[in-house]
Amino acid sequence: MGCAGPLPPAWLQEGCDLVYKGRAEGILSMAEAKQAHRFEWEREEPHCKTRSALLDKWLAFVISTICVGSAAYLAISGQPRVAGGLAGTSTVTLAGRLIDGRLKGR
Repeated sequence: MGCAGPLPPAWLQEGCDLVYKGRAEGILSMAEAKQAHRFEWEREEPHCKTRSALLDKWLAFVISTICVGSAAYLAISGQPRVAGGLAGTSTVTLAGRLIDGRLKGR
């Protein structure tokens, strides 16, 4: 036998209260605490997603800066093909991730 919501049916609560005095009140307070926790979590969830998206963008910026800097160093030191490959692949990969994130609604 299961319950469809956070509280058992009234007849079951009444039976619990007859057998164990005060048990129905305990079940009700537990359900209220669980609901309050869920509301708190749902209120905080959008902020966590926003912070995560912002952190993702900053990390992508740092990684792309390192790749471009490394490509510039390689180009100056006489490795233009390696520099072009590094700069090209990092740019294409990061642009693809940005587009993928926008399509998913981040």
